[in-house]
Amino acid sequence: MQTSFLGMFALMVALLLPVCATGNEHDMNLDDLSMEELDAAIDAELGADDLMQYGIDIDEAYSLKELHAAFLQAFSDEGDDDDEQVITEADLQDEMKEAGTSLAKVIWDSLQRADQIASGRPASFYLRVVRDTLARRDGLTIGGVGATQTKAEVRATITRVKK
Repeated sequence: MQTSFLGMFALMVALLLPVCATGNEHDMNLDDLSMEELDAAIDAELGADDLMQYGIDIDEAYSLKELHAAFLQAFSDEGDDDDEQVITEADLQDEMKEAGTSLAKVIWDSLQRADQIASGRPASFYLRVVRDTLARRDGLTIGGVGATQTKAEVRATITRVKK
């Protein structure tokens, strides 16, 4: 009887050890997601409802520091609902590390690019089409513009690693 108990114990340890060793039973490789799944997951993490939770209205202008702090918080796992369970902050951090950067840096760089777009410095088709909604507001960037640029750059960083 004692042998079977030890055998069962050894089996349980063998099965549970890989999960416990990572500390994260979710531990997903974002490279395995299709582009559609990745887009939906990023959109869920940085949605307008999440930004409102952190005091950001997508139609209002904020400093880059305010947007950066709110976007980092939105990408965290705190307060995530069911549609935000596809990816975790740890998943994103792992992908960014694999790309030789960090989530904080990708967000900061994307907000600086959004600020450049809003200032009218780059002359792109996108800027000409929506110039009125991207009007410069003395160093402030509109929340929705920053969110759109950040989503695109997080996605690009993940897909660069995928290749």
